[in-house]
Amino acid sequence: MGNLKAQNGVINSIWEGVGGKSTWQNTRFILFVVKGNELSSSFKESRRFLLNKSNGEVRFEGKDAQGDRYIFLFNYQSQKLKKIYKNQIEIKNANSENELFQDLLAQFNEDSSLLFIQTFLDKSGSKLGSVENKISNAEKLNGIPFKTSSLMNKPLSGKIYTSTENYLLRNLELNEEEYLIDGYKDIGGGLTLPTIFKSTSDSSKSSSYSLVASFTEMEESKFSTL
Repeated sequence: MGNLKAQNGVINSIWEGVGGKSTWQNTRFILFVVKGNELSSSFKESRRFLLNKSNGEVRFEGKDAQGDRYIFLFNYQSQKLKKIYKNQIEIKNANSENELFQDLLAQFNEDSSLLFIQTFLDKSGSKLGSVENKISNAEKLNGIPFKTSSLMNKPLSGKIYTSTENYLLRNLELNEEEYLIDGYKDIGGGLTLPTIFKSTSDSSKSSSYSLVASFTEMEESKFSTL
């Protein structure tokens, strides 16, 4: 789909901007809190996700539209629900909350896709287009069209632009939405991720990640109980 040498050069620079491919691969746990870009009315407050990259387990904490506090324990790889707690009480019949869980899965896929987009581009099966250049805010950017998949193996497509000087992500076109990127944070272990995604067409599509942190160790109980 494009010049292989130029594509590899852009991918390598994207990994350098993140902090290195090996650094990402060695990071086991990531915690992030995000607000904005709500896909439904189910979760209108900030959303807190703790994920184990090695096995797909996730702990979600947040409120629904009625103000009830939920904790969902699930696996993003299998998309299976393990446990639900509502206002600190376990719901034994998890199927009763299936619609809410489906909303949550879609929201997790969206939130994690934005935050981790740079790490998906050289996944197995990804396709890249020809490298492009443009000037934005007096800064030279390298861009590359892509087709790849999310943590949940949902299709992602668009175009990513990074700075030619520090390799930070600047612009992103993802699934027909365009974002300006800002707010880079060292999340631990040398990983740097963007935390502010401003939609150029619809402010309700913008996202802000108030907290992003990585860990090499975590209590296993976080993924199994309240």
